[in-house]
Amino acid sequence: MNIDTVSNWLRKAENDLQTGNNELGRDDPITDTVCFHMQQCCEKYLKGFLIFHGKEVPCTHSLAALIARCAGDRCGFSQLASAGRRSSH
Repeated sequence: MNIDTVSNWLRKAENDLQTGNNELGRDDPITDTVCFHMQQCCEKYLKGFLIFHGKEVPCTHSLAALIARCAGDRCGFSQLASAGRRSSH
């Protein structure tokens, strides 16, 4: 695990979170921009988690695929993956 790489992913996630929140706080927010940055935020946090735990990071933007990769032996991620499957139907 490379802590600098993890830190970089988390810093980028925080930047996306801040950008999305800033846009959402405007009088007339551009909602597709908010959604884009929030999706990117989640993706980067998940990739940072994978790197932190020494797992391979797939080249994907799919949150479902990243959550599935994170789930492995992590109970909370398994529950999140199940909830995501239920809400997509």
